[in-house]
Amino acid sequence: MRSSITASLAAIALSLAVGARADDPAALADSLFAEGRKLANEQNDWAAACPKFAESHRLKPGGGVVLNLALCFRKIGKTASAYARFKEGRAFAVRDKNEARLAIANQAIAELEPVLSYLTLIVPPAADEPGLSIELDGQPIPRAAWGSRFAVDPGKREVVATAPKKKPFRTTVAVEDMADQKTVAIPALQPAPAGSPPSPQGDVVTIDHPGRRIAGFVSLGVGAVGLGVGTYFGVRALDAKSKSDDACVTGCTSVGADHSVDAVRYGNLSTASFALGFVGVAAGAYLVLTSTTTQLRAARVSVGHDHAILSFSTVF
Repeated sequence: MRSSITASLAAIALSLAVGARADDPAALADSLFAEGRKLANEQNDWAAACPKFAESHRLKPGGGVVLNLALCFRKIGKTASAYARFKEGRAFAVRDKNEARLAIANQAIAELEPVLSYLTLIVPPAADEPGLSIELDGQPIPRAAWGSRFAVDPGKREVVATAPKKKPFRTTVAVEDMADQKTVAIPALQPAPAGSPPSPQGDVVTIDHPGRRIAGFVSLGVGAVGLGVGTYFGVRALDAKSKSDDACVTGCTSVGADHSVDAVRYGNLSTASFALGFVGVAAGAYLVLTSTTTQLRAARVSVGHDHAILSFSTVF
């Protein structure tokens, strides 16, 4: 099974490598793809090939490169990452009406589903508190995902829970390959010792009156623009989702898949814009309405293919 997928993807690689021009903005993506194929096929160095494929796909998203990235993740044992990319490749194949790639993606998805490993993060009511955040290997886990299992790559995974004026909780969980199920319960965080420095979550900037007031109005303006942009892309996402649903009543067509991809992209842009907008408005209002010196801790933004998360804090 796997050998047939590898052979099919080799043919895809040949078609993708043809036609790159030095003056084409996407030439770097094509070059990275070619380097990835060389590392994978000639040197059997899949670990080094995966970042090449990933960056190539980021620069020039496409059904062929994402299937090669998926196979690369599978080769190095990152089953959850491979599964997600094969599903992405399937959406591209439906959109592009590429039956060969669709068959590759469907076969790989069917083989991976029974062996995926899952992690569940449980936050008991006694442990939940305002400002609580959880990260997995440095990546924020949205609150909506707490209590639900989600697929993760096998290996040692670090879970960190933090909250204002609390001691961080850290633990490492070993996730096995082949359908492992792990659960991590977050305990109630203990108070941080008096006088202890805050957890490093960004750069601290002190703003004094009257500069604070000016910064507040600037932040309000930026926030308003963010909310406007978020609304625009939100409307576009809803429209694309509606068109996708209409085209997929009796089976998803290429048109429906195309609208589905657009809906996800517009939704991500809307989420990121709204996050920046709300933070801008909240920070601006606080700066304008208060007169004491405040230390603002810089916001941290994480935007990916299917998420957009922004965190922000103040130090009094």
